[in-house]
Amino acid sequence: MGITSARPGSCGLALPGHAYAILDKNGNHVSPGTIVTLVLKQPFLSLARDVWNNHERYVNNYFSVFNGYYSNYDEAVEDEYKHIWVLCRTDDVINVAGHRLSTMEMENSIMSIPEISSAAVIDIDDDINILIPAVFITLNGKIEDSNEIKNRIRNVINDSIGKFAITGRIYIISEMPKTGSGKIMRRLLREIVSNGYISGDINGLENPEYIEKIKNEVKNPN
Repeated sequence: MGITSARPGSCGLALPGHAYAILDKNGNHVSPGTIVTLVLKQPFLSLARDVWNNHERYVNNYFSVFNGYYSNYDEAVEDEYKHIWVLCRTDDVINVAGHRLSTMEMENSIMSIPEISSAAVIDIDDDINILIPAVFITLNGKIEDSNEIKNRIRNVINDSIGKFAITGRIYIISEMPKTGSGKIMRRLLREIVSNGYISGDINGLENPEYIEKIKNEVKNPN
């Protein structure tokens, strides 16, 4: 028996010494049952205190979203029993044409296509500065027609999510940029598409030798 009660699927109650808030995009507190952003109101012993040799980045990343609060970019909801349910990362949700899209839901739909071995979805600015989804995939093997697989991706997104989520930006790449634990580093894909180069830290990247290859594949899509 723990010191707090448990509800299957929830993260439980805040532990002693931890203080949190759940805020909307304007920084206002919300009532239980509302899905918005989980933030920390005070430090605790294991909380990251800085970014090595880059304090400005630490402040900008974690304290600029909600003034006075530490944002860890998690979407969450508090239920009527004060239990916290972390649902997804805020950077896993993109806003397209007024619709909030879960990149995880899009990726799961794309992964239903047998020829695809991995998928990543990010949001990027199009030519008129409107956010649109961009899809990256790797394949299990060679395919005869890249346009055919792209059309199947558009069809499965249309069927599972809706026409508003369909994108013309689909990139077939040979390898996803991943951390040592296997997490896809989507911000690197966003930088490659938006800037053509990477300005952020790549120390945690497991396969840095693939970056130039990915840049060429994005620049010269199939």
